[in-house]
Amino acid sequence: MKLMLKFIAKLFIFLTLSTSICLAQIQTENIASIGEEQKIVQTRQMMGTWAEITVYSQDAKSANIAIESALDAMTAVDSLMSAYKQDSEISEINRQAGKNAVSVSPQTFWVVKSAIHYSELSDGAFDITISPLVRSWGFFRKQGRIPPQEEIDQNRAFVNYKLIELNSEHNPLTPFIKGEYNRIKLLKNGMALDLGGIAKGYAVDQAIEKLRDAKIENVLVNLSGNMYAIGHPKDKEAWHIGIRHPRKKESLLGFLKLQEEAISTSGDYEKFFIHDGKKYSHIINPHTGYPVSGVASVTIIAKTAMEADALSTTVFVLGPEKGLKLIESIDGVEGIIVKMDEKEELSFVMSEGFSKRFVLLQQ
Repeated sequence: MKLMLKFIAKLFIFLTLSTSICLAQIQTENIASIGEEQKIVQTRQMMGTWAEITVYSQDAKSANIAIESALDAMTAVDSLMSAYKQDSEISEINRQAGKNAVSVSPQTFWVVKSAIHYSELSDGAFDITISPLVRSWGFFRKQGRIPPQEEIDQNRAFVNYKLIELNSEHNPLTPFIKGEYNRIKLLKNGMALDLGGIAKGYAVDQAIEKLRDAKIENVLVNLSGNMYAIGHPKDKEAWHIGIRHPRKKESLLGFLKLQEEAISTSGDYEKFFIHDGKKYSHIINPHTGYPVSGVASVTIIAKTAMEADALSTTVFVLGPEKGLKLIESIDGVEGIIVKMDEKEELSFVMSEGFSKRFVLLQQ
């Protein structure tokens, strides 16, 4: 009986020690996993393209929740400002052109007001009333065509940012408080807004705001080349952003480091068609009514993604000389303009600040 009791006692001690060792191992492994920085990536389709958010964090659960919130904020912008969605505020403004003012959210009001600012800054090179010409050239539904001159002239009459009427009842010192009353009206029947050159950047900014609120320290938000970077990836001092070669799809023209800034690229390779050997891109000059030629791509670095988005289109339309002058006139903005001659040979001009950061890989 005594031998049996001794055996049971030894077995109990062995099992207790084994359990303690296992628990200690589990606790040690948990501590190690909490300390490891992980790469978390989520994507979502919106605005006719894909949004991607990449986060480096030690807390994957919290990071995923923050990313979901950021993507929801971007989706909300799409719902408000897409000209492709019949129930969006922009679609309603377009339907009421020449008739009635439309009450809109503070977000839509702010983006339209900002767009008018860039129109004034560029003497109309950037113009969100460009939609009639975009449709005329067949880019709205990705079916390019060359419209007759008469049609171009007719639609140019509807392109004029000065015919956007903004009304707001709030105090101008606190202009965009939620719930305030904002109205937008297009003064001419036949006009239509297209926020494609500014809304994606704004959506990225909205995502960044949510991620900052969630205390995310290392993140890159990318919406079709409209990016904003915070912090850095694991084992790097900053985010390395590649700039696509405008004529070699799988190649980079160069790269630069990005941190606490936005970057946006507009290129003639995004949407285009070729007729009789000539390329026609989706970026149209509001003054001529024709797609811009002679520029292959423009990349802008700015303090906000909305500014980078709007300016990449603006500078593309202005061209190298006027475009570079505009870039250098705005604090915190840098850029590169890639030119293309008739022989498809590349050359480029860039601001001084951009040249100090840009690493050219090939030309």
